[in-house]
Amino acid sequence: MDTKLDPMTRALLAGCMITGLLASSCGTPKYCEQGAFPRFLEEDWRTYCESYLDRVEGPGNYEIDELARFFGQHSAKSKAIRDELLRYEEPKACFPGARGELEYRRLDACAKDDDGQRQEIANAFMARLAPWIEDQKLRQNSLAPAIGDAEREATRIEKKITEAHEFHAEMDPSDFLKFTDALNAIEGEYRRGATLAEDWSRIKDLASKSETILTAMENTYGADVAELNGQFKELGMRVAELKERQLYMEYAVYSVGKPCPDGARASSELRTAQKVLKGKIAEVAGTKPRVLAPGQVEEREGFEYESFEGFLCGVRPADAQFEGRPRQCGLYTYKLERQRPSGERRWGDWALSSFEQSGPREGVECHLMK
Repeated sequence: MDTKLDPMTRALLAGCMITGLLASSCGTPKYCEQGAFPRFLEEDWRTYCESYLDRVEGPGNYEIDELARFFGQHSAKSKAIRDELLRYEEPKACFPGARGELEYRRLDACAKDDDGQRQEIANAFMARLAPWIEDQKLRQNSLAPAIGDAEREATRIEKKITEAHEFHAEMDPSDFLKFTDALNAIEGEYRRGATLAEDWSRIKDLASKSETILTAMENTYGADVAELNGQFKELGMRVAELKERQLYMEYAVYSVGKPCPDGARASSELRTAQKVLKGKIAEVAGTKPRVLAPGQVEEREGFEYESFEGFLCGVRPADAQFEGRPRQCGLYTYKLERQRPSGERRWGDWALSSFEQSGPREGVECHLMK
């Protein structure tokens, strides 16, 4: 038998020897199809590479936090992939043919974690960060004039309150309600911008394992963020002042020009309340008390207790006034109580059980005082 090989066969065998019998025409290593490698290739290497390329090529499709988290973990992830590849003598042999070679190059590039790739990551991240910063600037730029408009409107409404007070006239609350809606919108927008410092710090923490990203962030936008933070603090003080003015207006608009209404009266209880509350009325420069309901009697632990409640209007405490504004009266509620042993006919003296400044009570509005 002729054992000579034709030139084509000799060339093929020579190629196989050169590549260590790893080329596709010579067969691939068994680990390419069996064991842990196929699972690692599909579930880790390919999956991560696809995720990486999606984010590098389309950073605008991802939220800034998610992008910072993913890129911040890239060095650790790529190292894990490279460490796994060291277990195999020649992973490249598992990608036969021209298409296989192209895929191998792509997968290999995803896990390099060299200077070039780190810069590629930083560029992609900064491309996403740029519109995020621009949004913060636009928010600040729109807030300043909106706050200015609200300040002017507050001044106008306060002037109308003063005039209504001078003429003992009631006010239409429609302007105040529009002002409140505008201020609520301003406050919501401000709160979204006021977290800039916190958001910036969080993004840096998420990307903290990528020095390239951190350096690019600080060099490109560090000064802008510091300036925006300062501007938002100033705007925050103006918003807080507007909220204080809103509180004053809310109280004044609905009470100016309106006397304190009468409550349900019971002559004996009213006389009792005037007597017992004499000191408190003087203390708060209050009106005569109103009785909300006739007395009630209940028995507790061998005693009968009779009580009734009411309210009066008086000057609000100094710490509850609005500086530089007309003095305001507020609602005070009281409870008077007396007791006697069960079965006895004679009651003890009436005493003040409670007296405290109250919140608004439906149908009760105290007038605004100078």
